[in-house]
Amino acid sequence: MFAATRSGVQISADDGPSQVILPVPDGSRVMAVCLGGKDLDTLYAFSANKIWKRKVKVHAMGAWSPWVKVTPTKL
Repeated sequence: MFAATRSGVQISADDGPSQVILPVPDGSRVMAVCLGGKDLDTLYAFSANKIWKRKVKVHAMGAWSPWVKVTPTKL
């Protein structure tokens, strides 16, 4: 799970505990996050006046994608 926090993007493990918080380069508060890009493997973090992006090892799914078995991923 990716969550927007005052400290940056909080990433939690599949079973819930927080694993890491990624601060944005200018230290601003992150207002929203989403996964996107061509392969749905780019994390976008939105602050007050900037959009930051970073490649990640996880992939998002579209709203109408078929159900698939979820397997744990390494951060």
